[in-house]
Amino acid sequence: MEWSALARGLGVLLEPVAFNSSASKFINETKPYQLSLARKSGFKVPNSVIAFGKQAAQKFIDSEPDVVMKALGYPIVPCPDSPDGRSPIITTRVDRDAFAAAGDEAFLNNPIFFQHQIRSGTEYRVIAFADQIYAYRIDDDVTKRRLADSRVFQRPFRQVEASERLEALCLEYMRISGLNYGVFDLFADEYEENWWFLECNPEGQFISAAGNNYEEVMYVAAEKIYQMYLTNKERIRAAS
Repeated sequence: MEWSALARGLGVLLEPVAFNSSASKFINETKPYQLSLARKSGFKVPNSVIAFGKQAAQKFIDSEPDVVMKALGYPIVPCPDSPDGRSPIITTRVDRDAFAAAGDEAFLNNPIFFQHQIRSGTEYRVIAFADQIYAYRIDDDVTKRRLADSRVFQRPFRQVEASERLEALCLEYMRISGLNYGVFDLFADEYEENWWFLECNPEGQFISAAGNNYEEVMYVAAEKIYQMYLTNKERIRAAS
């Protein structure tokens, strides 16, 4: 933990050339903070709860028709039953029978984030910089997935033109979050009037651009990093 604290501190003080500062990445990695920003930006947010203990989780699950479990922040958590004492968390649909059979102790290792699962509409990925976005639609049937997390599989991403509303929502989120780069996971209804926010990963990958406009996105990313380098260089020169 002390090494981690030193790395974070140096990252903030030295301000390396990167899309997002260590400080902005650290605070923007947690789901509760992301959901708060999403509401302020104008996104719709699925009903959610952070539960510690089976009773609190049961109350939420009983109130929702479909529920998923996902990581609060870091996808690796302590797990006494695992050979190395750790277990990854991917977004997983809650099996009510398995939930009912689980003992109370299974819910006491970590706080657990539960969320209403969006089962209709279309899923999107949006690669966002501070001043522009690229949108991609996932062309598959979400209702037929065995697992809720589409990242487990190679899904067919197709680049689409972002609507003015989608662009406004994403850029407002980027503005108030202080991020220079992020990848959004979103759902939209049939008429794209309601945009549901799932998450914004400040270290998201460009996988949705593969087979679409990967070269263009990489060029824009490289250009923005270079401009940040020049800005930091001038700032350091002025301070010396």
